[in-house]
Amino acid sequence: MAEFLLFLICSFKAVGIIVLAIIAGFVAVKMKVFNQDTLRSMSKLLIFLLLPCLLFSKTVQGINLQILGELWIFPAFAAVYALIGLIFSIPLSRLLPEGNTRKIAIAASSFCNAGYIPMTLITAIAASFPDEIFNEASASSGIVCISAFILGSAVILWSLGYAIITGKSLKTVKWKNFISPPMTAIIFGFIFSVIPFLKDILCNDQSHLYFIFRTMSLLGSATLPLALIIIGGTLALASIKLNLELKLIFISAGIKLLLIPICGLLLIWLALNIGILAVKPLFIVVLIMEAASPMATNLLIMANSTDPDAAKTFAPVMFWSYLISAITIPVFITLALHIFC
Repeated sequence: MAEFLLFLICSFKAVGIIVLAIIAGFVAVKMKVFNQDTLRSMSKLLIFLLLPCLLFSKTVQGINLQILGELWIFPAFAAVYALIGLIFSIPLSRLLPEGNTRKIAIAASSFCNAGYIPMTLITAIAASFPDEIFNEASASSGIVCISAFILGSAVILWSLGYAIITGKSLKTVKWKNFISPPMTAIIFGFIFSVIPFLKDILCNDQSHLYFIFRTMSLLGSATLPLALIIIGGTLALASIKLNLELKLIFISAGIKLLLIPICGLLLIWLALNIGILAVKPLFIVVLIMEAASPMATNLLIMANSTDPDAAKTFAPVMFWSYLISAITIPVFITLALHIFC
């Protein structure tokens, strides 16, 4: 019982760090420190520069051939989580009016924030838990695992997710949707990490090119605080009316924040028992975090670009999803650690 309480307290402390950073962004927008145009510019800076630097530097430094063989489980789980979301959401969405509301319920239930929230949370967990469980090195290794998960989730989000939001056929999805700067950074990070010559000239502190790696690490360190501020600012611009979308919020949050994490616990148990998942607290925490993570903010971006009316409905769903996840995420992290570690 004492161990369970320790895990629970540390998990809530870790989530508390994220919540406070998101509140900072929320308050900044409400106080008009910056507006929607500023958020858009900050998002571009994040996607095109800071996040690629973070993903490349952590991936190239944290991967070797031995670890590479264990990472396939993360994109595989990404696909299974999305499938579970679709299995639950498609029939339950029939309880909602036809049109935008149904497709929003399906998308919000099936596609998670696979990057910013888990990456920030694993960093906060490393700082909040005792060193014998997680330490500073756990944060870097965790970001590598999350990068592998993103490889799977991003492909599904920008193909199937995009088709659901826009109502277009999968055949109309363009390959350029997948070749984003963060995805490119992950791919090149994997390439550099498994070719000793390339890794040595970049990551060896005796190399003349080491300053490039240090610069990328420095820029990457700004990613997570800025991402949380942007999320907070985005939530501040969202409507928080609950009564108009109660059934939609109940269905999407219930599936994404409760049913998928419960299935995640069962899948982790199964993977451990058949021997395809290593018994490592870090792997288990990353997988349950991804299962419990709220809806992807990219869904709102897709909706804004194709259907403004759908975006207006998405906004309150996203707001309440992130609010509720502040309670559900630490609970599922605690359960996973208590059951499997």
